[in-house]
Amino acid sequence: MRKLGSSVQQHEGADHVVSLLRRARLDWLLHHFPPRLVQSVYVFVNGFITIGVLALLALVSRNPFVFPSLGPTAYLLFFSPLGKTSSPRNTILGHAIGLICGYAAFVLTGAGALPFGVHLSSEA
Repeated sequence: MRKLGSSVQQHEGADHVVSLLRRARLDWLLHHFPPRLVQSVYVFVNGFITIGVLALLALVSRNPFVFPSLGPTAYLLFFSPLGKTSSPRNTILGHAIGLICGYAAFVLTGAGALPFGVHLSSEA
């Protein structure tokens, strides 16, 4: 019988999946399925739940909490949670920089000058 987790060490962040499966007593999955499949299902389920909770929060509060960069961020956080790219500092700063750039583009293009839904036309 092979050592549990030996083939899952393909990526530096994969060891958290093995420890989580051991705690949940689901480590038998690694003996019956390829480790890459188990990790892929883990990332998919956790990303789906996280984005679903944020979508529910957006529905209840009537504010948008789901945005395009959330999917790749959830992937990074669940695929390699101990990696440098998925640290909270990098995640928060990256989204803050995107927010500032988006707002600057919004203001510089004059999109915020008119009320929502009003379009300028050449016919006056």
